[in-house]
Amino acid sequence: MRSAASITKIEGFMAALGSKAKSPGRIYFTGGATALLHGWRGTTNDIDLKADPEPSGLFEAIATLKDQLDLNIERGHERDLFDVQSMLQYGLIAKNRLHELFHAIEPALIRYPAITPAEFRSAVDAFCAE
Repeated sequence: MRSAASITKIEGFMAALGSKAKSPGRIYFTGGATALLHGWRGTTNDIDLKADPEPSGLFEAIATLKDQLDLNIERGHERDLFDVQSMLQYGLIAKNRLHELFHAIEPALIRYPAITPAEFRSAVDAFCAE
């Protein structure tokens, strides 16, 4: 988990994202980022955002900026692993198909800035090895 986001970090993120976008679009901030921008909170754990329309280069920029600025963009939750274990228990997923399915979605993971493909791959490998 990266460090908490302050208003300074969010403003830096917005400026950097704007300079890297390759086409027009709007970015809407939600959650804790909104609280910071309105001044009623000092930090947030992550930046939740929605783009409409999505500027070209948006997800590539976010993938780079989250590391450069030490920010969480969106965020995974510990309950996700519990959910996956429950799906396995109820027969909704099969471990022997997870690698195949992961490889099918891996090229699109750039659209999810909270996910680092290598870390996700390692998590899938570890889950399947259990």
